[in-house]
Amino acid sequence: MATATDTIERVPQPWGVGLVGVMLAWLAVPVALQLIPRWQEPDASHGPLIPLAAAFFVWQKREALRACPAGRSGWGLLLLTAGALCYALGVLADALFFAAAGLVLIVQGVTLYLIGWSLFKIILFPMLFLFFMIPWPETVLGALSWRLQQASIAGLNAFLGLAGIAPQRDGTVILYRSAGSDPVQMQVAEACSGIHSLIALLAISAVFGYLTAASLWKKVMVFLAGVPLALFSNLARLILVALVGYWLGQDPMMAFHDWSDPFLFFFATCGLLLLKRTLEQSPPAAPESPAPAPVRSPKAAPWLAVIPLSLALGARCLALTPTPAPEKPGLKRMPAVLGAWRHYGPDKEFTDSEKKLLTPDDALLRVYRHSDTGWPVEVAVIFGHRKNTFHDPTFCIQGGGIQIIDHEKVNIDIPKSAVPWNLFRSHNARWKPDGCNALIYFLYLNGDRPTTDLFHMNARLLADRLRYRKASGALVRIVIPTLGRDKAADEIARDFIARFYPELIARLKTI
Repeated sequence: MATATDTIERVPQPWGVGLVGVMLAWLAVPVALQLIPRWQEPDASHGPLIPLAAAFFVWQKREALRACPAGRSGWGLLLLTAGALCYALGVLADALFFAAAGLVLIVQGVTLYLIGWSLFKIILFPMLFLFFMIPWPETVLGALSWRLQQASIAGLNAFLGLAGIAPQRDGTVILYRSAGSDPVQMQVAEACSGIHSLIALLAISAVFGYLTAASLWKKVMVFLAGVPLALFSNLARLILVALVGYWLGQDPMMAFHDWSDPFLFFFATCGLLLLKRTLEQSPPAAPESPAPAPVRSPKAAPWLAVIPLSLALGARCLALTPTPAPEKPGLKRMPAVLGAWRHYGPDKEFTDSEKKLLTPDDALLRVYRHSDTGWPVEVAVIFGHRKNTFHDPTFCIQGGGIQIIDHEKVNIDIPKSAVPWNLFRSHNARWKPDGCNALIYFLYLNGDRPTTDLFHMNARLLADRLRYRKASGALVRIVIPTLGRDKAADEIARDFIARFYPELIARLKTI
């Protein structure tokens, strides 16, 4: 009489497994070559350690893997197909996040299909842990880092106020005096927002949760605790840096700042360790009943995995086809005279740090002045012909010390159409000794299609890369001081935009 294990195919056909392995390597190598330089960035520097840690966790389960009979799972093919589609989207749209996520799903799908659920659930955590090696999308990082930066500045400013140090906030800079009455200036830059440590600590808290000898919900609690611990630890680090500045002065504070990261991870790791031990001291969960003997899934052969893998390989080969880069629009050749508006002074240049952040292929930073009223307008255009995402000016507007009074979306009449713009009424103490209010207009352009929403713009870029294998767009920002007359400033800004916008569209259409 046949037993349960007799009905299970323990060893798939070697040629099928070998072919699948070759195809996986072909898919993995290009993604790995893209990930290596990205892993050198601070927010993803933990990436190379993730596959090594996952492999170690699998090795730890070697005895359990040997004791459990192998099987097949048709669900693996569904997971593999989803991964192949995600991978194809990533390589065709030049989106590393989707390509890397698709590759992880492919590895998981192939593994589940070839060994079955009984074995796969033993290594479920290492398989899921691989997602931590994927760098987060720039759009998500930008949005989160700005919000964390603002929260960190507010928390630090509140603590210093409660401590009687009397800080003054100017954008991302906090000014106060040391115990010796010397001025101290502390800038909470984007790198101090805690986003880099948050991503790494999420991976660490996942390991702590996995190693917690408790029920599943307690393991999840340990993992989720990584978020508040990372935020509070980063705030504690900033407070320590500020207190060093208060006690010792500016130079010792800067020296301590450069070596303060270990304190953050020390605080967070201690918190995770304390929570882990506390949960392990509670009554242990009831032992699980032994799993029933695995039963073979409907018969399937390894070559079936070749079909979705071929889809991913086809997308990879198509992505290798070179696409010529379009010419630059020549933004600096924009007209110097626009009706009553005259080019005022030489064109400005973005700083190296701004260029690194904005990654423009062409850019314009120019001041126009109205010949009758003398009213100045600063216009900035950032163009990219192979953009994956654009910068959100909202972040740098407030991060640069500009206080937003209110925000609305407005339509500005252009010949033959009305164009939507974001409008910020703002105040910046740095523009004049006594401060100055200004109107800030900005929008995104995908060809001649305007939008005020960054995610809408990114969706258009993604669609263009899938359809045309290239995507181009521009960010347009116009700043005009109100000079105490908001309504007049708005009217004169609309006059400038009505003249400048058609010229810009005409130039962008030439590429």
